Amino acid sequence: MIVEKRKNKNGTTTFSVRYIDEQTGKNIRLPLNKYPKFESLDEAKDWCKSQQAIYASRKAAHEAKLSWKTKFYDFNGLSDLFKKYQKKKAPNSWESTIGYLENWVFPFYLQLKKSGNVNDWYLSFAEFRDWISSEDRTPRKGKSQGLARHTQNHVIKALNCFLTCLGEYGKIDEASVRKCKALPHDPEADITLSDIIMPDERELIYRTILSNTENKAAKAAAEFFYVMWHTGMRFSELFGLTIAGQSEHVATLHKGTLKNDLLDAKWKRAEIAYTAWLYLDSQPANDTCKRDGKTLKRKPLKWCPSISPKYARSIPIESELVYKIMANRYLDAVQRFDAHLFTGLKSDYRYFEDLTWGQATSSIRDAYIALGMEPKSFHKCRHSFATFFKSRVGSEVTMQVTGHRKLETLAKYDHINELISMQSHGDVGDEIQRVD
Repeated sequence: MIVEKRKNKNGTTTFSVRYIDEQTGKNIRLPLNKYPKFESLDEAKDWCKSQQAIYASRKAAHEAKLSWKTKFYDFNGLSDLFKKYQKKKAPNSWESTIGYLENWVFPFYLQLKKSGNVNDWYLSFAEFRDWISSEDRTPRKGKSQGLARHTQNHVIKALNCFLTCLGEYGKIDEASVRKCKALPHDPEADITLSDIIMPDERELIYRTILSNTENKAAKAAAEFFYVMWHTGMRFSELFGLTIAGQSEHVATLHKGTLKNDLLDAKWKRAEIAYTAWLYLDSQPANDTCKRDGKTLKRKPLKWCPSISPKYARSIPIESELVYKIMANRYLDAVQRFDAHLFTGLKSDYRYFEDLTWGQATSSIRDAYIALGMEPKSFHKCRHSFATFFKSRVGSEVTMQVTGHRKLETLAKYDHINELISMQSHGDVGDEIQRVD
């Protein structure tokens, strides 16, 4: 601490106390109410020395209390190592994994358990699972329950990935690289037939959003909803769709048949009556499409290691209205490109530039509420598309269009059997007679 003797205009003398902030290195002046009124410079200096002694004592006690944190490992260093490891392993989702590690795994093991030796972490797997699944652990805004079951399993996966990384780099013993078991499936969290948006409901919601004259973004939100239902794209994929792909700047909207004869033949065998198609090779790096200056950064599609034509998807457009919406929006985006609104790359110009994430979600919610119905999210559009599309074309083609990696995952989106069961409920059907 530094003491300054200051003479005021009225002839009186005061003493000012300053200190150097350890973290920022800035020179900070203490407020007058933080120290007593001094009668002399020596008195002020003695007070500063006493405060420095108190601070040094507290700092030493704090460091001794936390010495276990650095006794075995430098966790900041391990975190940096894991970031590099995870970026290569999962370039599309590494940030989420790091977030789970730093917000859940580290707080449990380093703060709650005070376990600085990662070799022993597997001994607390059961306790860790109980901790993250506790209902009062982290109540969400407006919710009484804690983390959703799928989020809990993402946290467990982050722990397992971290241990695997340390094992591969020889930071922990091979015997300590164990897998914490995922939590069992929660059937109550499943999306069921009641969550599916039927065609009649789709038309009703579309018209209701359009009719909201007080909402400036109503037209964009209605068109966004309609295209999502007919294409099965993920929200971020359509929301961030630009007029040219990231890979080689290939146009994303095409009229007519596919350029790939094999895929075109497959679609025709599946009787997909498409008049146009979309080319999708990437998604926005930020879900809300926040720009870096004027550039819209991109990242690989979900489950894809890189942005490449190899991992691109083709999505059929069977609805004339969907093609009309996308064609008009394409031309509007081209006008913005010609005006050089952002950059000189077409991959920086979105179809739905006039719509924000909040406007989209609030529009569909308000439409359902206005109709006296339980609101449904945009994700239900993807479930609806998968259900009706797969019932016509089968699993293989559906997975190519929706981007699902596994049949088990697609099965969660397929509710056609529930639909058949509902339609058959109470139906006696034709009389069954014995056949000779």
